[in-house]
Amino acid sequence: MRICRHRKKILSLLVAVFLVFSISCTIIISANDDSEVYLGGFPFGIRFSSGEVTVMKFNHFVSSGKKVSPALDAGIEKDDVIMYIGDKKIESVYDVVCAVKQAKEDILSIVIKRDEQCLTVKIIPQTDDNTGEKQLGIMLKDSSAGIGTITFIEKDLHTFAGLGHGICDIETGEILKIETGYISNVKICGINKGKSGVPGELRGVIDSEKCGKLLSNTEVGVLGVFADSLGHSNDLIEVSDKNSIKIGKATILCTLDDNIRQEYDIEITEIHKLTSSKTKNFVIKVTDADLLNRTGGIVQGMSGSPIIQNGKLVGAVTHVMVNDPTVGYGIFIENMLNVLA
Repeated sequence: MRICRHRKKILSLLVAVFLVFSISCTIIISANDDSEVYLGGFPFGIRFSSGEVTVMKFNHFVSSGKKVSPALDAGIEKDDVIMYIGDKKIESVYDVVCAVKQAKEDILSIVIKRDEQCLTVKIIPQTDDNTGEKQLGIMLKDSSAGIGTITFIEKDLHTFAGLGHGICDIETGEILKIETGYISNVKICGINKGKSGVPGELRGVIDSEKCGKLLSNTEVGVLGVFADSLGHSNDLIEVSDKNSIKIGKATILCTLDDNIRQEYDIEITEIHKLTSSKTKNFVIKVTDADLLNRTGGIVQGMSGSPIIQNGKLVGAVTHVMVNDPTVGYGIFIENMLNVLA
């Protein structure tokens, strides 16, 4: 779930480097000329639930001596979303398990969503000879996980912003409505190097322990709050508005598989102050020999990496050009400050 699949004409040019909450929030971060934030540049793991239960695949089990898959036999298909079982609204895999276990009828009425249409399917659960439990013969998903990079942490409220773009539906490219979500620390354990036509990625292990909560998912990134502390950063940096950004040398701050946050050289080659896009505001090119050798340029997992120019935070990495991983887009930091609320 780390790459948002865009429409074909966009996908031919670039892909979102992510990797993954339309919840109202009373915390407001605003931009001003003398604002300071704590600097990010370290990875974080995201686990979230969209409140939907999706069919991933089917399995067969033995019932009365025969291999069966009731869900498959009933006409349920991969990627169907289970909305109701009987009159019970389904929001998690646990809801499905309970509904099947507690069902008094032999035939269950299941409402599914398929291609934006609602259908009703009748299914007869079968008893697994091995467990004695009623089963549907189906594998379901109600949550996802991914890796991104923290851009900054707000000085007073200890909220953070990251990714620089929203977490999207892998099929439609639309911003996901996320019911619940939390963050964890990540250990980067490997790198798939990017090359023309094939975006690379940071591979990491997400800690099972939660260290914070996600508050919102927007077009310009995610907003969350750390549970106990500022996370990994105590470096205050001044924020710069878009009028201060210049074509020329800059740096990005990110963490690779040595798990040490480091600064790498880039060039800002184009600035699009009048663009309607909120996330593709300027073009960057990686020039740092070490970063190019290790990653090939911009890779998935680096989204949200802070961009620094003249000692100020000016933006964050958001996308990579598919045909040239050394080149990508950055978002104006003021877009993240003003919209993430």
